[in-house]
Amino acid sequence: MVKVPALAEDGQNWKIYHAKLLEYAATHYCLDVLAGRLDDRTDDWDGSNALLWCTFMETVPLTIYIRVHHKTAHQIFNYLTKCFRNRDSIAEPRVKKLVTCTNDAKRYSSAESPMSENAATGAGWEDLPCTKDLI
Repeated sequence: MVKVPALAEDGQNWKIYHAKLLEYAATHYCLDVLAGRLDDRTDDWDGSNALLWCTFMETVPLTIYIRVHHKTAHQIFNYLTKCFRNRDSIAEPRVKKLVTCTNDAKRYSSAESPMSENAATGAGWEDLPCTKDLI
């Protein structure tokens, strides 16, 4: 069963709310009403609209809900979409490009190579502070 989270007053979780609401509507066969199917005076439409209304009443904060003066779930959904559509509060993960090299020798000149004599003797590390220098 799909659970629709409560919408934050500032719309911070709009993307998650939007996705879960669409999933909920699809699961309960109400997606056509949410998408704007006109009222055909059938019990099917009335039931779907009522179910979506109840969902909005339970998940939309009262401070937002009292500003909504619409009659159908489709109109409420459009209102919320216009209010929060451009919110980009969920940061998209930044992907680091992984640089791979099959041969470590390609990355270093021969003097800088981890396998060079300088690396073994520690030469070239003089510019780094020692722990006694930090005290």
